[in-house]
Amino acid sequence: MMVHANGDSHGEVLAHVIGILQEITADWDVGEISADSRLAALNLESINLVYFIAELQQKYALEQQLFNRIRAADTPLADLRVVDVVDFVREMRGARQPEREEPRHEL
Repeated sequence: MMVHANGDSHGEVLAHVIGILQEITADWDVGEISADSRLAALNLESINLVYFIAELQQKYALEQQLFNRIRAADTPLADLRVVDVVDFVREMRGARQPEREEPRHEL
């Protein structure tokens, strides 16, 4: 499993994103939520989408970056897959916290 520079692996972010969506849809019959689930298929209303994005921005200290990135995408929010949101979060985290080179020790 590839670990991102800041320590948030794809699997960890995916699990968190799915967890939020499961929490939001707990009382609805949406079936299993996976990486390939489209947000539209989860029957999320606007307020649910706002909450979802706000939770991710807060958890990953993204301020408005995630919202802005999603708005800049060529795909409407409802047509995004769960994995697309995960990729956006990881992209934003990488942009905010570049990988640091290990100091070189000369012998």
